[in-house]
Amino acid sequence: MCGGASEKATSTQSREHLADRIEAWSRGEIDNLELDDTVWEHFGSDETFEVANAVWCCYDDFKSHPPTPGTNALLRRYAAFLRSGLDEAPKWRVPVFFRLFHRQIPQPFWPFADQAQWTAHRSLSTIEAPSIDDETLLSWVRFYRRVRQIVGDVRPKNKV
Repeated sequence: MCGGASEKATSTQSREHLADRIEAWSRGEIDNLELDDTVWEHFGSDETFEVANAVWCCYDDFKSHPPTPGTNALLRRYAAFLRSGLDEAPKWRVPVFFRLFHRQIPQPFWPFADQAQWTAHRSLSTIEAPSIDDETLLSWVRFYRRVRQIVGDVRPKNKV
């Protein structure tokens, strides 16, 4: 029982900190390079690892840029989940090659368990609702998955 209350407070603060930084990038208060510093801090935390990993796939590591409307749809869910107090997000390992294509998500409500849970917690994020609904976003994901199946690996080959 030693440290239980302080661990819970630290966990809540960690989740709130990451949610604040996600929303700051969405509003243009920080750039993605600053967000990257915060995301790296959260890779070591069991409580925020899955969401931090997903956020990391939403931006370029080397070039500063604002989030797209589609990215904001993802960021809104991530920030709301971090503030929800719900248990850890379901495991989702993102292979690095997904970063070569538009950001992919396992389902349109992740990291929430289902659509009803996402709808109940949607108001916890201050990111403005994008003009893209969840079903449209999912259709884009399906489209890019199909393109990848047809085209295959489009990464440039190293010529030696």
